Amino acid sequence: MTIDTVVAEYKAMANNARLFDRRNEFIAVMLEAEAARFEALKQRKPITTGANNWKFPLDTEYAAHALAERIIAKIDPDRQGDVNFCQIAEPGYDPNIGVFANWNKYPKWARAIEKLERLGCPISAEWSDEWVDCHECGNAYRSQPDSYGWTKSWWFGPYDCEIICADCTRKHMLDEYLEWLSESHERADTFLDDRDLEDAGWKQLDYTFENGLYGGQSASPAKIAAWLRKQGVEKFLFKIGTVGQFDMGFTVWVPDEADIDEHYFKTDADWGRMNGPDPAEMAKKALKSVPPMPVSEVGKAQYVKE
Repeated sequence: MTIDTVVAEYKAMANNARLFDRRNEFIAVMLEAEAARFEALKQRKPITTGANNWKFPLDTEYAAHALAERIIAKIDPDRQGDVNFCQIAEPGYDPNIGVFANWNKYPKWARAIEKLERLGCPISAEWSDEWVDCHECGNAYRSQPDSYGWTKSWWFGPYDCEIICADCTRKHMLDEYLEWLSESHERADTFLDDRDLEDAGWKQLDYTFENGLYGGQSASPAKIAAWLRKQGVEKFLFKIGTVGQFDMGFTVWVPDEADIDEHYFKTDADWGRMNGPDPAEMAKKALKSVPPMPVSEVGKAQYVKE
């Protein structure tokens, strides 16, 4: 993208800001200041040149970084850590520059950033207690759900102290991650693809388990682990595939060399030999065990006969 294109975009956004509302003047000034800064960069020697094509390694993401720096300098001039920014890499999200803070403290600036985003700038205001950043790449990922089907795209690292995202895990720590998963039946993968596991030498057992609040959704990882160990399989891991409001589905993976009778495994799973208590039956028993409550005088409906 040429500097002229970036400048034109920011000037257009500044004009749009003024057209929307007179109170957007300070946003327009901010955008015009960025446009002026980019125009000044044209006086420097460009990285590459061509006929009528002066290029510089700039794009709107770079511009969003500059805007985020300026906003943070205004909100937190002493850099006390109340506000931060980094690239958002959460699956399903636009790759914006996220500015993270407790926006209850800075509502004016939250509205300003939201307006900038609507004007086309790749920047967004996010709540700091809902996100974490990767120790390796510094990109931001959600730590709190935004839907019933959300799953984590990171883990706490092999020593439970450093947040490592899915991409960095694939590139640098896949073996460590798989070893960590296989150490306990209380852990499960939430972000690897089936191909990742297959390429790493694992195979999926042909059965999808369910755990939730509906009848029959009572698959127990502890019982599955005990069944596998009884068959001489000491290394295995769980992978969460689907997540709903009240239930989830998961699969079991073992090393390619594991000697296991999958027909026997599937038969025992079908017969519920790896299940815990049925949640629907437990709910019925719980409701039946509640003694009837007497209706108080206050709670009784009063009828007036006319």
